[in-house]
Amino acid sequence: MTITRGSRKPAGPRRPIPPPIARQLRDFFDRNGYIRWQAPSRLDEGRQRYKKGDELRLVANSAAELKVIRGLLRSAGFHPGRPFVKGRQYRQPLYSREAVSRFLGLIGRAGDVAGGATPGSAARRTDSRAPAGARTRPAPRRAVRG
Repeated sequence: MTITRGSRKPAGPRRPIPPPIARQLRDFFDRNGYIRWQAPSRLDEGRQRYKKGDELRLVANSAAELKVIRGLLRSAGFHPGRPFVKGRQYRQPLYSREAVSRFLGLIGRAGDVAGGATPGSAARRTDSRAPAGARTRPAPRRAVRG
């Protein structure tokens, strides 16, 4: 098989991931990682209008932490996407349904794909809608006059 410039290596047999790497990735995900699920209801809009697929994002508080996350993902056999800045933090995306489900299996959350945190569930809500009855912002502070 010939690999042209710019293409990825063909996927070979997966070697087991050392437990410390899986533990660190789980800790980063538990701290403030999230999943953006593909919206099946929007697929009929066509590929030109709706291009989103499943995506997992890990959040880093510094450039040094982002470097650690990227190294952990690579050593676990993932191909991390291009990181970006949002809200004074770095976001490290991991694209594709296969990569997301493999990551969740690695950190011991394989059931989150089939049950538990399914797209749109309150367990890991990632869209802008707040669950019913939830406050969208904290109550304003009132000035105390004396």
